[in-house]
Amino acid sequence: MLGRVKQFLISISGTFKRLDEDYLVEHLDKSQLTLFLKLSKIDAQHSIRVAKAMEKDAPEDLKHLYAGIGLFHDIGKCRRPLSIAEKVAIVLAHAMLKEKLKRFLKFKAVETYMEHGRIGAEILEGRGIFYDVPWVREVVRYHHDMYYSYLGESDTESLFNGAMNSLRLADNEN
Repeated sequence: MLGRVKQFLISISGTFKRLDEDYLVEHLDKSQLTLFLKLSKIDAQHSIRVAKAMEKDAPEDLKHLYAGIGLFHDIGKCRRPLSIAEKVAIVLAHAMLKEKLKRFLKFKAVETYMEHGRIGAEILEGRGIFYDVPWVREVVRYHHDMYYSYLGESDTESLFNGAMNSLRLADNEN
């Protein structure tokens, strides 16, 4: 829970900072940037921090791809942006109720929070983002499912698991 408090304080201070536009232009094409900018400023700041952390620790040949994963890992949240108050309430409810919170998926705010990975993967697929590396969309889809692992070709499985581990670490720290 201490990590969540840290994230909350960082996100509050992030509302006063400008987005790192140079980083975004370096890593996203025009249509990707348009999609990314649909995130709330707080979620965009968080995603940039996650992308930079992932890129820093990525194998040299995967740095750009890891940055893209970090930038788009929470893109499902753009479907129904949450206010800070909603986010705090849902995070606290999730901490207390765990999986029982899924009973409230009929509420769009809860659905966005609980299902943003799936929603994000669907958005990316619909826009053809990461079309040449479909396992990346699966990283986005399952990044909060702690026990999910990719079963498939050994090379793809290794890439998926490496990216998933990097994302989970960067997401939790940022």
